[in-house]
Amino acid sequence: MHVSQVLDAEVLGDPGEPERTLVVSGELDLAATPELERAVETLCREGVRRLTIDLQRLSFMDCAGFATLVSACEFCNERGCVTTLVASDGPVRRVIGIIEELNAARGHRRLPDVLLGP
Repeated sequence: MHVSQVLDAEVLGDPGEPERTLVVSGELDLAATPELERAVETLCREGVRRLTIDLQRLSFMDCAGFATLVSACEFCNERGCVTTLVASDGPVRRVIGIIEELNAARGHRRLPDVLLGP
């Protein structure tokens, strides 16, 4: 049985700056998605124009977490904020890669114009 760990989201950069980084650690699963949504929406509403979502400290991400990332990127892009995801090699990057390949093959939703960092 999988027991969810707490998701931690830390914002780097000074308030009011057009470029900010959201460092996400822990587990991004169904229970944690509202916290990520709130953090991203708050930053976009504050006028951030470039948002980097750093996933390198995530230990786990499920399909709900992936769907939330897609929605968060779309929310930002609709408000003129460029979003970049950074995910190192490991389980989270593999989940993103697998789901992106499946979605591309089926013609479904994909991450919109997002650079997958190192």
